[in-house]
Amino acid sequence: MGKRHRETDPIQKARGGTTGNKNAAKVKNDCDNITIVPPSGERGTSTDYTLKRLARDNHDDLLDAIEAGELSVNQAAIRAGYRKKLSHAEKCVAEFRKAENRLEPLRVIVAELDTHEVEVLKDWLSTPTMN
Repeated sequence: MGKRHRETDPIQKARGGTTGNKNAAKVKNDCDNITIVPPSGERGTSTDYTLKRLARDNHDDLLDAIEAGELSVNQAAIRAGYRKKLSHAEKCVAEFRKAENRLEPLRVIVAELDTHEVEVLKDWLSTPTMN
């Protein structure tokens, strides 16, 4: 990873270092996937907030690893306990919930099932709690 300029480095900024010319900075709407983040990035899963929180909570080892390119900000947040790592199934369910046409992914999944799995699925769908 190349050297960063101290004035524009988000890690140095999170640690309380200089932040450079704020008037020259382009406006960036760093939204996260949990809440609408105010422009100041005061909460949520925004990169700026996570870096500030890591600095505030004295996770210098994680900030050093981010700066060295060994960890992403998200990986550091997981290691710090701020976020949990989603399982493959949880990721699939989250993507399914966002799908515009949810029947298409279901069609693809059902086409991949073997005979026994289709029978189990039919049984699940026929139980009163599934309707």
